[in-house]
Amino acid sequence: MALALPTPRLLPLAALASASLLTACPKPDDPDLDGGSGSPGDTETTGAVAPGETASDIPTTGTAPTDTGPASTSTGLDSTSGQVSSDSTDTGSDTGTTEPEFGHCPYAPGGVDVALSRAQQGVPTDLTARDCGTAEQFSGQVISSAPDQLELAVCADATCGACDPADALTLSLALPDGVVGLPAQLAAGDCLQLGVDWNRAGADPQMCTPSGVSLVGLREGQPEPVPKFIYRYTETLPRKDVLGPFELVGILHGPGELSCPCDGDCCAEQPGARRLRFIAKLWNAEIESAPVDPGTTVPLFAFGTPEGSDLYGDISLVRAVVPSECAAPARHEWLLSVSPG
Repeated sequence: MALALPTPRLLPLAALASASLLTACPKPDDPDLDGGSGSPGDTETTGAVAPGETASDIPTTGTAPTDTGPASTSTGLDSTSGQVSSDSTDTGSDTGTTEPEFGHCPYAPGGVDVALSRAQQGVPTDLTARDCGTAEQFSGQVISSAPDQLELAVCADATCGACDPADALTLSLALPDGVVGLPAQLAAGDCLQLGVDWNRAGADPQMCTPSGVSLVGLREGQPEPVPKFIYRYTETLPRKDVLGPFELVGILHGPGELSCPCDGDCCAEQPGARRLRFIAKLWNAEIESAPVDPGTTVPLFAFGTPEGSDLYGDISLVRAVVPSECAAPARHEWLLSVSPG
């Protein structure tokens, strides 16, 4: 879907000598990505989520992919040295290739825990659990920031000209090792728009916890075209997040490295890990990632700004798993963190 807004504030990639607005260029000193896997095919998405509306999972419009091929295409290459791995006690019967270990069955990788609280005049309120389907946006000025925590003074409007330090929001993220967090360049005084939706089932069946978090910079009351951060938890794919002219779509690519037996005979599909692909769109340009395994962080896009600087988007697929337990939903989580070069 092409998105067009008047007077775009981002320029094509002049700084990166490219004719496209988005490119697959990795950060300097990052390893090159593998080639993309092609167009989304029958994983078309519908029903984009407009800013301010309740976010919900977008259904797949085609036939769900099935596990028809081998679960792994590994050649036994060591991820750091590039050499074929071998066992020092090998008696010669081994072929010289080994399968990497991505976990054990039952496969239940950890995810991200999101907590949100608000303190008004010293009185704290826990906003982590709210009515399912709730979505809210806050304008705030950064008080302090770290990869796993952000504190904002709530402001009356998007210009951040009327902020109350006695009315503060605290966003906390419990992150697994090796994944991206909140961008490092957030500084005290920055004006941001914090968007949160509550659609992830919690301990109370009547209440939900955050399934989506977004941070967008505000300049003179206007949102920047590209968000600084996105967190998404979803049980169905494809999943699209729309923030102004920017879109981020997560698509199922196929089976991952680990397959597990079903706990009984009621599984609709083979339990285990899944690979995903991601598409980032900005106005009428887009870039698609190569297949991403759970627990992996890859550079997704790079582009130039009117000021002549470069922005890089790194995405971490925290987990993508179909549980072995009967009736347990699939779980997919990812994080996008955007930083200047």
